[in-house]
Amino acid sequence: MAADPQILQRHVKTLCEDFFPRSTFRREVLGRAGEFINMTLNHLGYAVQHQHFPESQPAHKQFVNYWVDIAGKSSDTIVIGAHYDAVDSTPGADDNASAVAGLLEIARLLQKKTPALTLQLVFFANEEAPSFGTEHMGSFAFAQMLRRQKKPLMGMISLEMIGYFTDAPASQTLPLSLLKLIYPDQGNFICFASTFGNFSLVNHVRKKFRRSSSFPSETFLGPALVKGLLNSDHSSFIANGYKAMMITDTAYYRNLNYHTPADLPDTLNYEKMAAIVDGIVAMLEHW
Repeated sequence: MAADPQILQRHVKTLCEDFFPRSTFRREVLGRAGEFINMTLNHLGYAVQHQHFPESQPAHKQFVNYWVDIAGKSSDTIVIGAHYDAVDSTPGADDNASAVAGLLEIARLLQKKTPALTLQLVFFANEEAPSFGTEHMGSFAFAQMLRRQKKPLMGMISLEMIGYFTDAPASQTLPLSLLKLIYPDQGNFICFASTFGNFSLVNHVRKKFRRSSSFPSETFLGPALVKGLLNSDHSSFIANGYKAMMITDTAYYRNLNYHTPADLPDTLNYEKMAAIVDGIVAMLEHW
């Protein structure tokens, strides 16, 4: 069974059109988007777990992370996550409905499979401002919960914008001009990225993905000060002492619709998204 571009497109359209704007400031709409994720996972046969945060707030002021556990051949655990909120001004097709759709499709494809490692597929609230970079991020609350439980992880993979691709020349920009000597100038690849301290995880994911997929891929490792390198939920896990990385289409280094009203479902390439999902699923099966 392979990833279905039509299912991916349907999920993205639902998130963008039925739950707009799904931001921290629109708690009711964001809550309904979370309920859609919960319902979709339930229909796939999963028992969905919920984390309400911040615990210090009354129930009507809390947000929700949703996750499912998938038992693997080994009890060693990997977290794969995607945030389901968007900034207030955008439908958020690439950022980050693309990754939510991809994670839901990963869940569908793993229904009757046993991955190499035990998986936690997590859908985070509150990645965007004003929560970003603070303890109010859903991913920070989740990573902090795991740390309190003294839960060991092999690593965490954040799916952050996986839907925008173009073959246009000079469509890919980079944080440093010297990197033009190393990386393509066309925005048609997926990138595995993190800080230097996460080299082993990034290198392993790259090797396993490339063994199972011919989809163009690149890796980027750098210091934390590189613009955008920690701009996703993996930053919360790194802050809590875990190895973590992101899989991304490189966001604003390529997609000019980033955080604008133009980040619409019809700007994404669902066939390429499906190929990426297939590569990730194969990687998880043969970790």
